[in-house]
Amino acid sequence: MGKSYTPAYRLEWDGNDGHHVSAWRGKKPHLNTLLDYAQGMIDSYKIGGVNEHISQSLGFIPMPYKLTIVRQSDSKPVLTWDAPPFVIWQ
Repeated sequence: MGKSYTPAYRLEWDGNDGHHVSAWRGKKPHLNTLLDYAQGMIDSYKIGGVNEHISQSLGFIPMPYKLTIVRQSDSKPVLTWDAPPFVIWQ
């Protein structure tokens, strides 16, 4: 059996399709890397993206309104981004 590894951080994503939690892997939490990650997720839900089937089944593209990176060891938020009232994701 392989070793088990718990990432140092997790990403909590609140959007128009509910609440999601995933591992935050790689770079140290920073606003730019967080927004790049969110843009990549949104691109994956668009036509031709790897998660296009999810958007088709929902009938819309899931969009975040709050992103939070949480330290796993103590469950304290490290970085939070709240969407402004109007956002254009490209």
